[in-house]
Amino acid sequence: MDRFAPRPLGKNAYTDFLREFLSRDSLTEITTTRAPRSKSVVRSFRLDEDVDKSLHKYALQEGISINSLVNRGLRRYVLWDIHASRFGGVTLAGASLTRIINYLSDDEVREYAQWVADNSVRDFVTFFFGEVTLHTLLQGLKLLADYGGHFEYEESTSGRVRTVVLKHGRGMKWSIHYGEWVRLAVEKLLGLKVETERTENQVIFRFPLSARKEQRN
Repeated sequence: MDRFAPRPLGKNAYTDFLREFLSRDSLTEITTTRAPRSKSVVRSFRLDEDVDKSLHKYALQEGISINSLVNRGLRRYVLWDIHASRFGGVTLAGASLTRIINYLSDDEVREYAQWVADNSVRDFVTFFFGEVTLHTLLQGLKLLADYGGHFEYEESTSGRVRTVVLKHGRGMKWSIHYGEWVRLAVEKLLGLKVETERTENQVIFRFPLSARKEQRN
């Protein structure tokens, strides 16, 4: 009998499945997807028992399937973790980052932002995406939002303007920092002009629609 064949669902379907699942020496059938609307592929992984139990625990806590949880973890690994570690990235608590930058004056924050634009942005974007365009620069910002924990990223287009919002919630010094290095990177690396607006907890960038030719949408 095919152990993965569909079976009728009874009152205790999940409990029965879990009991049977754990009796298989943690052989887990996982469907992984590369991106929304992409094709799915089936892979079978043999997991350590403690890892398997943790997957069940966190999937139940978040109200999602084990498949979704594992796929999310694998996606983070292939898109961020493996590259960030090779690039030399380190993990530091947000509160620590905020405290560190608060010791700097506004001028020192701008000086540091200029150093980032001159020394880090090109290397970071090239390392992850192979080339520096407006599209890959924005993709880099999305990575910093989704996996780096730097800010929340929002993007929209209205009329002839593309707007990008970085919501960080860490105060004006961080708005200066993000606003300056992104602006300088766009101007120096791409030769484009961008309108910047800063508030206490977010930075807004507005790109002319003509700049979309750099984005390869």
